[in-house]
Amino acid sequence: MTLFAICEKGNAKGLSALLIGGHAVTAHGHPRNTFDRDSLVPRSSFKEWRAFVLSEGYSIHQEGGAFVQFKSPDETVPLDLMVVSDDAYRKFEAEAQPNLAANARVKVVALKHLLALKSHAIRHGHPGRVEKDVDDVIGHARLVWG
Repeated sequence: MTLFAICEKGNAKGLSALLIGGHAVTAHGHPRNTFDRDSLVPRSSFKEWRAFVLSEGYSIHQEGGAFVQFKSPDETVPLDLMVVSDDAYRKFEAEAQPNLAANARVKVVALKHLLALKSHAIRHGHPGRVEKDVDDVIGHARLVWG
């Protein structure tokens, strides 16, 4: 399955998701390597997303609170879903834009929202990821301010 196929398929079934993480960083002009596909989903459709992804042959790698990591059936591209309140999701979705970088029919969060998510990850995330998230923020600051 292609990198974005699972989310495009979910969107076709009426399940909303937005691109976040490393691929969103790249879509906004700061290329970097990433090995997984991160998506933001509203809490009201999380159970449906979880069931849908499992029905597509993915398995749960790790789950906790507002986050679930799935292993792909062919062990190629893991999928991570981050869950936010419906109100927060509507705010993200209102300013999301097409993911032109990948010709995918999955929208990417606006840069300001991506930077807010990165800032949250820096403050509350896994200590081993801080440098990567800080580099993403610096890379985008250089793009915006030169």
